[in-house]
Amino acid sequence: MVPNSFFSFLAVCVVSLPLSALAQVPLNDVAEARGYGTANMSLAASRGTQALYGNPASLSFDERFEMEASGTLDFAKNSYKFIGLGVADSKAGPVAAGLSYHLVSVGPKEERSTAHLLTLGVAMPFAKVFHLGVSGRQHFVRGPEKSNPFNLNAGIGVTLTEVLTLSFSGHNLINTSKIHTPRYFVLSACGDILGIKATAEMRGHFNDKKSRFTWGASLEYAFLGMLALRGGYAYDQVQKASILGVGAGFSVPTGGVHLGYRHTFGETKNNVLALTGHMAI
Repeated sequence: MVPNSFFSFLAVCVVSLPLSALAQVPLNDVAEARGYGTANMSLAASRGTQALYGNPASLSFDERFEMEASGTLDFAKNSYKFIGLGVADSKAGPVAAGLSYHLVSVGPKEERSTAHLLTLGVAMPFAKVFHLGVSGRQHFVRGPEKSNPFNLNAGIGVTLTEVLTLSFSGHNLINTSKIHTPRYFVLSACGDILGIKATAEMRGHFNDKKSRFTWGASLEYAFLGMLALRGGYAYDQVQKASILGVGAGFSVPTGGVHLGYRHTFGETKNNVLALTGHMAI
């Protein structure tokens, strides 16, 4: 059991989601436009606040201070949408840290529920090559089904050169509910050559007797280092669905804006449009 003092330290949030909605939209699906634009197949390429939605070890990949705001709308019948705020700092000291908040609304009008999610992550670099990170998210679930799960993510990142990055992470490692927050593991690799970021990723789901996997890849290219085009594809054995992501963004050293769209083909309808703005120092 997690101590009450730890809950206070995390400034715990309140969550309420019906089981019917959670079955289609797991609570770990919150992200931002850059992630959705790559079909969420870009963990090894994640930086700054993006690490709070993936491998927390990547919080310390670069020395930066970043703030972001995101808005997301799902066009499927479950009416999934959220707004989010995040901040990440890897410049102030030897330990990088990040914090994000999300207000989620899900379900048709007559069954609509809301969620308040708060995530805290920290990471430590070693010789600027090896990175260890951990993040926690607390939930208070209210509505037809009530629970208060706290979940933990942990990861390792290796920046072999400026060209190649490796990432391994485990998600929802404790207090797991198969519906709310299923456990999974991610192995991701990213190569960055001549401004082109290519990422290959595999996710393993081992929550029952039958192992299931998600395979995917993404590409991103930045024209003149400012105008980025990105796309990704994944096949998810859990949902038995193909997932396609496309996106674009404009960035300068002090900030930028990004647009991403993720379309799910199959029985699970989860077609998400996201807009993210960020400031960096």
